[in-house]
Amino acid sequence: MLCALRPDYVMIGSPNNLHLAHITAALQAGCRVFSENPVVITFEETWAAAELLRQYGQEHFLVGLALRSSPLYRSIPAGIAAGRSRWQSA
Repeated sequence: MLCALRPDYVMIGSPNNLHLAHITAALQAGCRVFSENPVVITFEETWAAAELLRQYGQEHFLVGLALRSSPLYRSIPAGIAAGRSRWQSA
């Protein structure tokens, strides 16, 4: 599918234990990768991912960090608890 479609980027949002296999497939198909974190989950997968970066170059690989640490996302539970029905500042 990757070879046939040739997407600009492949978003890796699968279960964490499948990330490395999906990243590998995408890079081997010549695609750039955007992966959610955690990128990999074991020590061995970390070394395998490092080898992929060495082989394909880091310009083909982006990582998105979880937004749960951002102020906006941390404020959502408080807004819900306060009964806000629309997004508004506190």
